[in-house]
Amino acid sequence: MHSRQRLFIILFIIILLFPLGSIYASVDYRSYPEKSEIITDPVTNTGETVLIFADVLATNEDQNSLYIRLEDDRVVDINSNGMSKSEYRQNITVQINNTSIFGNIEKGSYIQIYGDLRDESTVIDAEVVVVDYQDSSDYNYMYGISLLGAFFAILYFFKHWRINLRVGCFQPRGRNDG
Repeated sequence: MHSRQRLFIILFIIILLFPLGSIYASVDYRSYPEKSEIITDPVTNTGETVLIFADVLATNEDQNSLYIRLEDDRVVDINSNGMSKSEYRQNITVQINNTSIFGNIEKGSYIQIYGDLRDESTVIDAEVVVVDYQDSSDYNYMYGISLLGAFFAILYFFKHWRINLRVGCFQPRGRNDG
């Protein structure tokens, strides 16, 4: 392949990819209040839309609600004895009346909650709740499949290319010049 052809292909790909960047830049990504902000200043954050990740402490099917705890550890002081931490905790009720729920919610489940804060940030009116199922076996499966895919990619690469140690580069198989 000639240099002009390569340059044309590279420019064509860049021109094709440019709209993707402008689409990404035009999307309004909303910043949500942090857990520490909700805990330290609950009145200010009332009415805000939040995205929170938390463990379920308990569920109440009669009231269509569940309970979570927001926790935040802050370093208050660093001295010769080490770090002094201060723990902030706040229990929050999550109302799930008209909520899209993805997964089975039980005590101890790790969930993602998207909704609006109310009642001085002690209640979340959830719009969407997603249960995170990932545990150690999920990660082992993910890493195992990734390693298997990497193995096949390397195998395929070396099926079509070889290392030329004299020149210090890769060459297509069947080509002996260099």
